[in-house]
Amino acid sequence: MEGDDRALERQRDDAVEAALVRGEELRKSGQHGEAIRVLTEALEHGTRRATLYYRLGNTYVDKGDLERAERAYERALELDPEHVNARHNLAIVYKRQKRVDLFVKMSKEIRQRALDQDLPSSLRRLSPRTRRLAFWTIIVVAILALAYFTSRG
Repeated sequence: MEGDDRALERQRDDAVEAALVRGEELRKSGQHGEAIRVLTEALEHGTRRATLYYRLGNTYVDKGDLERAERAYERALELDPEHVNARHNLAIVYKRQKRVDLFVKMSKEIRQRALDQDLPSSLRRLSPRTRRLAFWTIIVVAILALAYFTSRG
């Protein structure tokens, strides 16, 4: 029975991958309605849903339907909050919709997430305020150490 489940899962993954490829081909050739149909049908397989919603968002943007693009990107982020491209494209949608407040908020969030990715995991758990305090403490200690050692010489 376990082998059957794996085979079925593999079939679903293959079907979704084929839909992603086909949907992208259709989008690039300007066949937006058909691309949307292919990607929407692939959602029924229940795998890679964040990627499917992201691609739907891209297709809706190309079609000029920013409202649906926004919903698709938001759905992708609900399923995968770390989906960097969906977050970036959602910010662009906000900018095109002239929703400056949401664009600025999303841009700040993107920047903060990028900074957080560069931090060791032990520092990521700290609040931004605590991280700033730690940073400036290290700077002050370094300056004091430099002043101490240069004055001794």
